[in-house]
Amino acid sequence: MGVLDAAVERPETTRFLTEVLRAVAVMTQGDWIHVGGDECFTLAAEEYAQVVAAAQDIVQANGKGVLAWQEAAKAPLAATTMVQLWDTRKGLPEGFADALERGNPILMSPAPMAYLDMKYTAKSALGQDWAGT
Repeated sequence: MGVLDAAVERPETTRFLTEVLRAVAVMTQGDWIHVGGDECFTLAAEEYAQVVAAAQDIVQANGKGVLAWQEAAKAPLAATTMVQLWDTRKGLPEGFADALERGNPILMSPAPMAYLDMKYTAKSALGQDWAGT
């Protein structure tokens, strides 16, 4: 993956998010839209929080519940936004305790147990091992 400059401050960014998330909401029969938010290494904390908040607001304005990866717990989330825990290698991630205190719904998918491409045991010949076994 390359480095992405999301240009958070530009109106075009918000317009793009609005158009894409509105279209996804129309096409989605389910109640939830996953807005991602994991492994964002290039945005400053304030920029990241701004993008997460914008995505959350847009999805909610289109009548859907918001689901985001655990990294989004660092951003100011509505209590109704579901947080998906995936990386448990270093314990609870930053902001996750705040999400629990707010009462955010939690979707558990710890990588060693839920990622199908992980090794079943340390002796398995095939599979990834970055999350442990």
